[in-house]
Amino acid sequence: MKETVHLGDNIRAIRELKGIKQETFAEMMGVTQAAISKLESTEKIDDERLKDIADKLGVSINAIKRFNADAAMLYFENVSSYDHSTGTVIYNFNPVEKISELYERMLKEKDAEIQELRKRLGKK
Repeated sequence: MKETVHLGDNIRAIRELKGIKQETFAEMMGVTQAAISKLESTEKIDDERLKDIADKLGVSINAIKRFNADAAMLYFENVSSYDHSTGTVIYNFNPVEKISELYERMLKEKDAEIQELRKRLGKK
């Protein structure tokens, strides 16, 4: 089963991770705070609007669409900027090393989940 992505929730989480208040984000977007509140409760947002939001937040559209708390923390801690016009990410670290660490951690979590599911099914 694939979970539905709630883009408004992802936008809110990214905004909060970046320490941007709703009122400040509203000013950045040129809308009211109520409009941002409504945006953050919206599940689906068209790509054109999403690009504008991503630009204002300083992240890629995919960072919003594929938001994951662990991956986002890694991104915000270690990426100094993202250029939408060229698709260039400027890192403050060795990305291969950090990606390997994240991948290994995710594999361990999946192994634990598989083990738990097997246990529930009575298999070893």
